[in-house]
Amino acid sequence: MNALRALTLALVLATPSLVSAQTLAGALNAGAAFDGNGDVGAGAWVDIWAAFDWARVGGFAGAMTIPSQTDAFDRFAAPVGVSLAAIANLGDYDLDLRARGGFWGGSTQDAKMTAGGFVGGAAFLDVHLGGGASLGAGVEVWGFFGAGSTWAVVPTLTLTWGPVPPESSTSPRSDYGNMAIPP
Repeated sequence: MNALRALTLALVLATPSLVSAQTLAGALNAGAAFDGNGDVGAGAWVDIWAAFDWARVGGFAGAMTIPSQTDAFDRFAAPVGVSLAAIANLGDYDLDLRARGGFWGGSTQDAKMTAGGFVGGAAFLDVHLGGGASLGAGVEVWGFFGAGSTWAVVPTLTLTWGPVPPESSTSPRSDYGNMAIPP
């Protein structure tokens, strides 16, 4: 638990200095979780980032539950940790790739109060809504380590906000010199 406290403190202290130099960005996420044991659950989580051009650096926190007939896998988990994202602007759409790592605290029916490590990766296709907001759909893969170690595939909806990354040179709407390719 001391490592979790240290990570949380580091994120809290680092975030204001990062954000003061950059624009705040984030994402609200929700999805159904299908774990490696055939159990189905759901959760919601938030990413908060400092935006650097196409890169996002920050943290995440969430809550999820995955009920199971097996006590070791019947869990409530609240993960927290570091969140990184790379967003490619493809014109009206964004390709949004994310990686997360940290810890989870919560309970299983078997261990009651417990904690462990958490890792995750995600890919989304986002549609621009305007004003820096995007609505996206994608899939995440999570790994839970510690009590009842397991993994989960999580189809996810995401609402992101922040500065729009620069358009990719392969975007159908990019300018090549003075010649603009029409939409």
